[in-house]
Amino acid sequence: MIWFFERGGDHLRCEIRVQIEGDRYDLVITHPDGRETVESFTDSFELTRRRDQLHLQWQAEGWNGPFSRDW
Repeated sequence: MIWFFERGGDHLRCEIRVQIEGDRYDLVITHPDGRETVESFTDSFELTRRRDQLHLQWQAEGWNGPFSRDW
């Protein structure tokens, strides 16, 4: 699943990637400058909690979204 945020023409992308080797998830954030940060999780509850935390933080910082797109 991918979520997009927009602020002043800049875009931020938040993506959850399920890893093939077992119950592992990566939360990948692509920043407006193209830089990526990755946080890994083995617990889907903790992953969801972190995603929600980031979405609220970004909204407080003036980012519009999330806009989702299913792959």
